[in-house]
Amino acid sequence: MNNISILLVVLIIASTPWIIKRPFMGLLMVIVINPFEGLFPLPAGLSLGRIAGLITVGSWMRLVSVDVETYQRWTRSRIKTWIWAFPLACLCGAILNFESGADVSALVKPSSVFLLVFMALMVESQITDYDRFSKLMMAVVVSSLILSLFPLAYHFGYDLYSFVGYKVEDSFGGSDRVTGLKDNSNGLGLACSFGVFAIVTAVSGSPKPVSSAIYVACGLIMFGGLILSGSRTHLIAVFTCIGTFCFLRVFGPSRGRWYALTGAIIIALSFPLTLSIAPEKVQQRFVMFGSGVEKSTYNRLNFTGIQRKEAFEMLYDNPVFGVGLANFKNVSKGKYGAHDSVSALVGETGVVGIVTFLLIAITSAYRLLQIIVWPHRSSHLSAYGYAVGLLAGLLAAGLAGFGGYIIFYQRWFWIVVGLSGALHENLSQNLTNEQ
Repeated sequence: MNNISILLVVLIIASTPWIIKRPFMGLLMVIVINPFEGLFPLPAGLSLGRIAGLITVGSWMRLVSVDVETYQRWTRSRIKTWIWAFPLACLCGAILNFESGADVSALVKPSSVFLLVFMALMVESQITDYDRFSKLMMAVVVSSLILSLFPLAYHFGYDLYSFVGYKVEDSFGGSDRVTGLKDNSNGLGLACSFGVFAIVTAVSGSPKPVSSAIYVACGLIMFGGLILSGSRTHLIAVFTCIGTFCFLRVFGPSRGRWYALTGAIIIALSFPLTLSIAPEKVQQRFVMFGSGVEKSTYNRLNFTGIQRKEAFEMLYDNPVFGVGLANFKNVSKGKYGAHDSVSALVGETGVVGIVTFLLIAITSAYRLLQIIVWPHRSSHLSAYGYAVGLLAGLLAAGLAGFGGYIIFYQRWFWIVVGLSGALHENLSQNLTNEQ
């Protein structure tokens, strides 16, 4: 850990009094520092993000108790009474299946889900206008942009890793696939794809020429980071997001339509260019030919099938709460952890977890659809644009989670849950005031 890294830690800790008075700014900080969390390993599964998240959540709860407007907005939340069922199901599964000598992460994981649920409720409460919505999207973009810059700069001969005390070999690990500052290549691909989702949403909701051009430029950089990560799952998710978005954005209000569509299409069409800068083995992964690539794809599909079969066996033996988060590895025959959302949800959370999580996801998508189909006056076009971008990103994230990562650990999912409620509440209030 070098001096810059130590300075970053000190600044985060010193900002605590500031966050207490401004929990929304704390939320932005939690998102922006995400790229650097792996640089500061802490005991018991803690991280700087979780610590900053605890401070931010505590600050927001204090604000709810002392500020009338924040309290009233909190009481109008339509999900606050039942969203807790999912983390409670995760906690029950962890406690019931926790054994002496078990990995402490079996208890840390449920607490992380609780923090993420708090974040969703906080987003719903704190995003009171489109300006804050825009700032939140910008924070997601900045976080992903930082992650993308490190491997791209190194690829073109500039070593940014040394500035944060990170070894280049830790980013590449002897492989042609790049991890950036994350623990694995798929983690980098995940962060880059979320950044593209946020860019599509931001450009759709606030289609201005200059800001759209800047966002598209950032999107091209993130697309480069995604390509260097070699993550096919997240590349498919990005194309799914852009395709869904373009389909939805063709309909509805015309204002800003071409800015949004042009920006999204430019990012998608940059694929051949960004692919050309990647190492040969990475290129082979994406074009799906070359020595060993086809075999590795089939092996991954077979591995996923085996995992899901074991997940349903775990569900049969532990139908109510599953085997508990992070316990898939301890129970599975191959001693490996769950690698996709279906395996984790079915095996680790049981029927209660499955039902409550699906309820959260479906409700969020339904609220966004309501916004999209509502009749819109000129003052509400931003809500329509943001809703289209969020729905496209939610569907793409769900598709990728189905095949490649665990969605309920990801901040983007819970941010969308909170934003769907915030957009719905803001638009409902505006329409009521105009009547």
